[in-house]
Amino acid sequence: MTSSLELEDTSPLGGRDRGRCAEPLPCVVRGSEGAACGPNPMSAEPSLSRWEKALLGLPSIAMGVVPLVAPRSTAAALGLAESRTVTTVVRVVGARELFVAVMFVAQSSPRWLWAFVAQDAVDLPALCWLLVSRRGSSARRLRRTCTAYVAVAVVDVWSAVNQNALHRWPA
Repeated sequence: MTSSLELEDTSPLGGRDRGRCAEPLPCVVRGSEGAACGPNPMSAEPSLSRWEKALLGLPSIAMGVVPLVAPRSTAAALGLAESRTVTTVVRVVGARELFVAVMFVAQSSPRWLWAFVAQDAVDLPALCWLLVSRRGSSARRLRRTCTAYVAVAVVDVWSAVNQNALHRWPA
């Protein structure tokens, strides 16, 4: 009897030996004692609870709806000058935020958490660039916005990394 085990290919397209399983289910682990048959619990996509989805998704939905409904007010709150280009960019950013948030809430895949992180990676440098070019009250508004956005980004990164750590394949 040996204690070494190897992971067996469980993909439906994998044509590897299925060990000594009597059932037509894929083998999860194969060792000298035989194979453990059944669905691989690690291959299932982990899902988040309703509470986690609401906590992360609903504020993002709000952050997407507000720029779509009131792009000029959003731009003014950020200290941006009113122009057609600014209004369009604010609406596009709001639509992107809303799309990712709705997909995150609608689907059970925590992979959408990484879409939040990607948005943060795009938005934070843009906000910092705007902050450098502003003075006075618009700079103070942007500084507050950047601070809040950094807090949101930290939560997004922590959530995504935490989900990866909880649902990792054994080494």
